[in-house]
Amino acid sequence: MIPAIERLGRSEVVEISARSSDLEWGRRRPEYSIFWWPGRRLVGGVRAVLAALSVPDPGVVVDAVDGRGFEKIRSYTSGKLIVDPFSGGGTIPLEASRMGYKAIGLDSNPYAVSVAKASSTLLDGRCRGKAVCLLEAAQRAWRKVSSLWCGDWFCIIHILLARCPPCEAPAWVSRWRNGSYLVLDEGGLKTVSGIRVTPNKPRVSLPEGLPEEAPGYVAYAAEVLTPKGRRWVYLGDGKLGEMVAKYLRSTLPAARSLTEALSGFPVPPGKETSKLLASGISDFKYLYTPRQLATISAFLGEAAQADCSLEAACIAGSSSRAASLLAMYYQPARRVNLAFVLKTYWLPINPVELNPLANTCMPETPRIHCKPVGRGGIWGLIKRYIRGCGESGSSPEFRVWDSHRGLPEGIRPYAVVTDPPYPGMQSYGQLSLVYSLPHVLSGLPAPHSWSEIDSMSRSYVEDLSRALSASGSLVESGGYMVLLLSSGTNRGATIIARLVYSLANDSLKLVTILPLAGESPGRLGRSLNKVVYVVVFKRGTPYSRNPLKPLEWTAEVAEAAGYGPKEASVSREIASILASKLEDLLETSSQCCRQY
Repeated sequence: MIPAIERLGRSEVVEISARSSDLEWGRRRPEYSIFWWPGRRLVGGVRAVLAALSVPDPGVVVDAVDGRGFEKIRSYTSGKLIVDPFSGGGTIPLEASRMGYKAIGLDSNPYAVSVAKASSTLLDGRCRGKAVCLLEAAQRAWRKVSSLWCGDWFCIIHILLARCPPCEAPAWVSRWRNGSYLVLDEGGLKTVSGIRVTPNKPRVSLPEGLPEEAPGYVAYAAEVLTPKGRRWVYLGDGKLGEMVAKYLRSTLPAARSLTEALSGFPVPPGKETSKLLASGISDFKYLYTPRQLATISAFLGEAAQADCSLEAACIAGSSSRAASLLAMYYQPARRVNLAFVLKTYWLPINPVELNPLANTCMPETPRIHCKPVGRGGIWGLIKRYIRGCGESGSSPEFRVWDSHRGLPEGIRPYAVVTDPPYPGMQSYGQLSLVYSLPHVLSGLPAPHSWSEIDSMSRSYVEDLSRALSASGSLVESGGYMVLLLSSGTNRGATIIARLVYSLANDSLKLVTILPLAGESPGRLGRSLNKVVYVVVFKRGTPYSRNPLKPLEWTAEVAEAAGYGPKEASVSREIASILASKLEDLLETSSQCCRQY
């Protein structure tokens, strides 16, 4: 029996990419995929790769993208071990476990392992108790801090902030109904149609006397929930605006008093954090306003007294994208690159303060039926965790482990499947340190340094090759090593080719390189190239084929995934460079003579 990974044709690869992209676009991802934000793949493609490693029928592999046919797949996967030596948030081991594999995830980053362990509770029967714990912790926290967010007849959802000086704000406040915009001028807020806005123009000078929300920042507009529904108010004008401004001033001292004793979350110097340090942010607690930090601290404190401190810490860390001064949801036309902000910790001039526990039942204590208001807050992530609960069975094992050392003793996998760090992109270790604050507040270990591969270093290929070779040498006979690799630059394509060449040897044979949709269309991603190249090696004699032939399908993959013309063009160019480099390095034309 030859597994489908060695026989997938053009039509199956294109269909997998189309379905995988649709799955992401429809927001039908597994709930555990939200916890780890430094990087992620389309889960549909991951499912297809894992299924194809054991299942002989390509049709079953295509159906696996949508989460169908797992019962049938388990008859082929039972007893087989999958190991991911760079498991990150754990998507590959978690999906492998759902398919019936034994699965082990290894990562040197302790925060990644924490997130993976928290996510695994969704699969092993513990999630119902954890869900109740998280819900009750949020309810108790809200009773403590609701007065920081709710006045007599309004509750705050978002607060728009401006760095002062120069005390200027974008005129654009929010995209409104029917394609119009809510804009700010000297007369307050009004609805305008047919205007062109950018992050910097037009801008409005703000008056003196606006309420301070965080050191160096003033609040100039807010979205509030009233008995009549949601609405935006300008804090420098109007009766409601004046009431909200007065309320913010009156509650700020109480918020500060709740957080003044918190310390010990230093921002480390490095390439990723340099702009944050340049903005005067030396402690991760200053990524939050006092009322946000008080809310998060209350939630984590309540969870720490119960049995869901790990899950709560990971949810709070993941929510930092929205529930901190890094949030950018209301920047003009959303043209500011949110991915750039997150990856460099660049603190924007006009950030957004989100109420982490905002919900439709405010000011009452939230219940299970209360919907989150504002994307990415703690209440929203708790609701997603609850929705994801229900599966039972075994879960993967996750360990903090330096894969330079190979695999832990006694582990001999059927397949090593991993999505290693992108070449030349960012330091994942620094990115994950945003989890340090919620870990400390939850009473969990919070290390600030560890050993891991730096994808921005010149020794990247050497370091990664050493780690992967050590893991691949333990794959059982007839087993596989699968790498999910991508890059958006010509230099990156060359690095990928060098890495593939360094791993191909007498024991590991290159079987195929499949182009698959790696990121969803229209989302801010790590590069213009949203195609991932699935590089498959086999221990033993592979099926006779030209391993580079599938790279010719990249254009169809990009089209099926819905990528734009520029993204599709970059993906084709990278695939062409990769094929050219590997033809030279591996002498494919003479070694692999049989076409499909």
